[in-house]
Amino acid sequence: MDTFGEWLRQQRSQRNLSRREFADRVGCSVAMLRKIEDGERRPSTQIAELIANCLDVPPAERPAFVKVARGELSVNRLSPVLEQAPTAPPPHTNLPVLPTPLIGRQSEVEELSQLLNDPLCRLLTLVGPGGIGKTRLALEVAAQVQETFVDGVYFVPFASVNSTRYIVPLVADALGFAFPSANPSDPKAQLFNYLKEKQTLLLTDNLEHLLAEPGIEVLAELLANAPQIKLLATSRETLGLQGEWVFVVRGLPIPEGRYVEESTQNTAVELFLQRARRAHVGFAATLEDYPAIVRICQLVDGMPLGVELAAAWVRTLTCGEIAREIERGLGFLSGSAHSLPARHRSMRAVFDHSWRLLTQEEQGALLRLSAFQP
Repeated sequence: MDTFGEWLRQQRSQRNLSRREFADRVGCSVAMLRKIEDGERRPSTQIAELIANCLDVPPAERPAFVKVARGELSVNRLSPVLEQAPTAPPPHTNLPVLPTPLIGRQSEVEELSQLLNDPLCRLLTLVGPGGIGKTRLALEVAAQVQETFVDGVYFVPFASVNSTRYIVPLVADALGFAFPSANPSDPKAQLFNYLKEKQTLLLTDNLEHLLAEPGIEVLAELLANAPQIKLLATSRETLGLQGEWVFVVRGLPIPEGRYVEESTQNTAVELFLQRARRAHVGFAATLEDYPAIVRICQLVDGMPLGVELAAAWVRTLTCGEIAREIERGLGFLSGSAHSLPARHRSMRAVFDHSWRLLTQEEQGALLRLSAFQP
């Protein structure tokens, strides 16, 4: 086989995927995939990495794969057919399957994965404002480190509960652990005993609204009683528990200077372009659109939720019009995606949810500091 494009077309065909289906999995346009397969262009490093992910290329082989895709190595370095080597059964997990690839967080994923491999780091909390992408980043990291935890990686969402008394039953439910009916009097002790010898990662998501009442200490008790358990938590503020490691999640980087395709890779602009293509299949950004897209990303400070809400408007507005509407007020940024929780369907909803988490004292202090009266 002479070219990477021919090799890629064969891999796609063997998986019985149409060009549209494969492009959607990669997160690129059908036109771009066609040009890659026809040998008219080389994929960017980012797209090559996403293709490798879709084809389940083993991590050790990915650097060489990217070089072949970029034309830096011969296509002969690739196997005619990607066959998975026999491996141990995958770890138990209930991690949700995510519909889109993660953009612009490669360095964070690597750093967080290294921290979770550190024996001293057993409670790692991702902290940041609503919409910054804490949950999406945590899910990616949890998926990356699955093989490290022989007893599984489990997602435990807390957004829908309003009391710390649900922590133990929710963790048990995520694990598939049923409390023995013969002795239901002490579920916490039963759960701790079940996990005592387990080597498991628990992704405890959206804990911030539970911090105002006593009971969050049960997570520290869990770690003390189950020495091989690790917790990866997400919250808008730190949990305040002993031994907690805190990682602050910030907005995606925003490119500067003249537009070139490579300048958008791993940035808020790349996220905007990918979400815009999903919102409107015919969308194709021009050089004239680029300054407006950069301005949109600056106005939302690289926040992924803000970028995605803005990109959804390309069906009805130009990029310049979207930027001007955001400049008039962030209340413009809203969406109707049913897959989003209510607190993420608009920037106003994000702020309102954060406001409700504050105590009356904190709300009063912020009102006194505000520049304008509400």
